[in-house]
Amino acid sequence: MSGKANADTPSFEDLTKLALEGIKKHWGGQINTAKGSYAVKVNPVLATEKAAPSLTLQVEMGSSYNRSVNA
Repeated sequence: MSGKANADTPSFEDLTKLALEGIKKHWGGQINTAKGSYAVKVNPVLATEKAAPSLTLQVEMGSSYNRSVNA
């Protein structure tokens, strides 16, 4: 990255912590279905190594089809 951060700019570590806290808060919780109620606990961790293969993103721009897909 280039450029200088000012005092109000969060660090990468701050942003990482916020992202992990957000995943834990919004992806977990109480799930209610017709078959029952479930408590979902999510404990996200930051991957330090490549955890998944790279994907190629293809965007179809035709008039009848306009969305991105993982190829």
